[in-house]
Amino acid sequence: MTLPGEFPPDAPAGRPWFALGVNYPYVWTHGCDIGPNQIAAADPSRPNGTAFGPGRMARLRADFERLRSWGCQVVRIWAFEQGEGLRWRQRGADWIVAGVDPAFLDNVRQITVSAEEAGLRIYWTLLTEASFEEGEQPTEADRRRAEAFQLLLRSDWAQERFFLHAVHPFADALCAHRGGVFALDLMNEPDMLWPLAPCNIHEALSRSTAAGRAAFEACPAVSPLAFLAGAGAAFYFRRRELRVLRFLRRMALSLRAHLARGGRRLLLSIGFAYINTITRNRDLLDDCLDFHDFHSYDLLDVTHATPNIPRWTDTGKACIIGECGLGGQFVKKTLGMPLIGRNPFQFPPPTTFQDIFRVQAELVRHYMSTARRNGFGGCLIWEYGRQFERVFGLKRSLTERGTCRLEGNARRMEHCLDWADRIPLLWKQREGVVQPSDQCVHLGSSPSSEELCGRPVVRDIRAFSEQLTRDNLRL
Repeated sequence: MTLPGEFPPDAPAGRPWFALGVNYPYVWTHGCDIGPNQIAAADPSRPNGTAFGPGRMARLRADFERLRSWGCQVVRIWAFEQGEGLRWRQRGADWIVAGVDPAFLDNVRQITVSAEEAGLRIYWTLLTEASFEEGEQPTEADRRRAEAFQLLLRSDWAQERFFLHAVHPFADALCAHRGGVFALDLMNEPDMLWPLAPCNIHEALSRSTAAGRAAFEACPAVSPLAFLAGAGAAFYFRRRELRVLRFLRRMALSLRAHLARGGRRLLLSIGFAYINTITRNRDLLDDCLDFHDFHSYDLLDVTHATPNIPRWTDTGKACIIGECGLGGQFVKKTLGMPLIGRNPFQFPPPTTFQDIFRVQAELVRHYMSTARRNGFGGCLIWEYGRQFERVFGLKRSLTERGTCRLEGNARRMEHCLDWADRIPLLWKQREGVVQPSDQCVHLGSSPSSEELCGRPVVRDIRAFSEQLTRDNLRL
């Protein structure tokens, strides 16, 4: 991957590099971890963010130091997800962005400075597709938030308020600490707002195994999709796609113009779930983005360790793999289908931690090496860590916000899996929860060791980083 000479700031123009890193999307809690969430505050059952404080910063700094010791260079963090950090005002029945919470912005600065001091760069993601949707069993706050974000797609005036009062101040804060910034990702997976578009289904099938494709096509839930796959569905999804992409294009151009007035620049990208979104919309994307970003999973088969990864042959515009990991999201979330492949996540599941650690390590090795060989400019693994709500144990359930609730005895390498166990590189104890006296985790090594909970993939990340150093491809 080559970019203009001002990035990295001390690099000669055109020097190739490969961005190796991880996703660390929620620093603490989804939707209110970096700062308060004004819309969520209307729901008393929802957390609304607390002061970041020196204790949290110290723990985050320790995470950054650990990631640097693995050889990581880039950490991707979400900013405005679920409306976090934004200040709103009502205009009739509409909610309009009126600014950014000062405490949120100060925490963003602190995180960026901490990353710079640790030798890392943050890939800040502004929006997420989930903010535009109510979600399952929505509260009144969820409906209000989805309506507020949907207005950004319909109203030029609301867009301008968002750019002026939120996007521009956020970018200004980053420019003061440019050495800790990799780039700005304008939105996480906007194409998941039209996941059932025929082109997306075709791509999901092309990445999977024969067993994954067969199980998908045999599922009763697929038969209604045959109707959706017609020309009428394609037209409907294309209209939605163009509306979202034009909004993101306007955001990129507005931000470029704002930064240019001060002689500044930040690299801009958008993290798409499907590479076909990039290739079919180059006319809308190429001139306003510095590089492309594609998220690669086998969405159908959760145990597939070697998903098909396309080649990126465009020498004029680089592309990174901004997310990769063990998948299965499509069948679980979109269709409500049972997981396929070896199906380790039935209860009680037959697969143990040793099994999934081996598959995870094989998959990460596959992505890192194939991404470089196939012409991509980077690979960011999903994800650094998930937090437990209580203590590690044998009772498996997921809260509605995606935090794993595990109670009871400590878990060992021979114990069985939960759905959420497939992706993290480590487990982190939730803030404020007292660890058991014996040890929070029994997974073959201490959580403070290099391997962190026994996951061998850490050794592979470090080895790949050392190879990048030998080849002079590090940032």
